[in-house]
Amino acid sequence: MSKTTVTLAFRKNGTLTDADTSVKLSDPDGDYGVKRNDTDAVVVADGTSMTHTGTGLYQYTFTDLAANLEYTAYFEIVHGGGTHRSPKIIKGGGAATSGTAWTPTTLTAQILGELNQDRNATGGAVPDRLKNIVYECYRRIWVAHPFPFRKRRAELTLTASTDTIALASDFEKLDQKWLEETSNYRKLRFTNDPQRFDSWRQLRSGAEGEPFVALIEADESGGFQARVAPTPVSARTYIYYYICIPPDLATTSSPTWVQTPFDDIWHQFALARAMRQLDRDSNWQEPYSAYKSAIAKAIEEHSETMVSDTPTINDGYGDLQALASTQFGFGRIF
Repeated sequence: MSKTTVTLAFRKNGTLTDADTSVKLSDPDGDYGVKRNDTDAVVVADGTSMTHTGTGLYQYTFTDLAANLEYTAYFEIVHGGGTHRSPKIIKGGGAATSGTAWTPTTLTAQILGELNQDRNATGGAVPDRLKNIVYECYRRIWVAHPFPFRKRRAELTLTASTDTIALASDFEKLDQKWLEETSNYRKLRFTNDPQRFDSWRQLRSGAEGEPFVALIEADESGGFQARVAPTPVSARTYIYYYICIPPDLATTSSPTWVQTPFDDIWHQFALARAMRQLDRDSNWQEPYSAYKSAIAKAIEEHSETMVSDTPTINDGYGDLQALASTQFGFGRIF
């Protein structure tokens, strides 16, 4: 059977924060953690603890009783001496799958079998062209939206008298939501405008002290670095959140995304591309239509936001609007 994963990101003042105790799935009446909306049948029992997957991040995965169900999950978070509850409507998984995540090798073999009219075939030589299609589809799905599995936390650790530091090797974009929510109290501002950066730096020409602005720029290795001003007189550490590039998959590795629904989306997209390029007929339109619907649904669901009085609670899918280092906007400092 297919599986559905419930996710939650808990924030206080815009910063991911762990709850005081474990986060549970529990409605106010103590009847359920997750229920079916068509029958009100309990799918996940009241009081079920979610798995802590990172600072402020929680998830729970359950097996669907049927395809394409709609559920209501109720979160219970204890923090700061208070209990916060909030519901979320969840779309369940589609048709049942094997439960095993796709790898580039298994997916290319599966698609080869489907092109050969045997949907369960896994044998035969896989052409390099098909392998390239599978990899390309993986990368395009990854960058389609700043999904929560793309968000990373890192530190800028500066040493005394040094004004540059390499950013994370998989850095692609600063997290716009983090930039906006921390703009009033974050000590270090970021910009991609060299002229604005130089103007600020010249105001304190030759000075050393507490850095207050950082220029995001390309480095000689093809990655990104931060150049700060003024130059620090002692070691400094700053936290930043960013959106990462697609990890390079080994042939036997699965993507680091939520298996449902992204494995199915990957399958449909790669199948459509393969049918269009290798079969040269119109049959590719059916899996492509399924892909377009599924990716649109995933983006919509992963952009929902739940709000409680204090602190703010977000479902983990709405706080990741990305801002590329090349998209800061002329003259803006974040």
